[in-house]
Amino acid sequence: MRMSTIQTKIELAERFIQAQQLVETNPQGMISECMKLLETPDIDSAVRAGDIFAVLIEYYYEVKNYSTCNDLLKKMQERKIIATPYIDSSIIQDVYAALGIKTAKHQKKPQQHEDEVIDEDIRS
Repeated sequence: MRMSTIQTKIELAERFIQAQQLVETNPQGMISECMKLLETPDIDSAVRAGDIFAVLIEYYYEVKNYSTCNDLLKKMQERKIIATPYIDSSIIQDVYAALGIKTAKHQKKPQQHEDEVIDEDIRS
């Protein structure tokens, strides 16, 4: 049984490599194969799901489909996968900016009211 498990992992890794190679010639084929891989139980034992998401997000980013990028980023979050080890943070920021999504980096600090500042001065 151990040999079949190893063989399955090799086959899954090969499918991912083949899917990556389709990005230029058959992007729909790449998308389809990556989505099937993400649905595969225990895919992380052979290929990290984050790597699969990264291929998809980078493709959709290149074709400027930011909405789908965001959907995939949400799916990563649902799976408790941290995006930044797999996807350049500038891509993530570009996606959020294109969709008008505020992130912690872009949010302004709440302004203090003048009387709060005065109270602090009095206490000093």
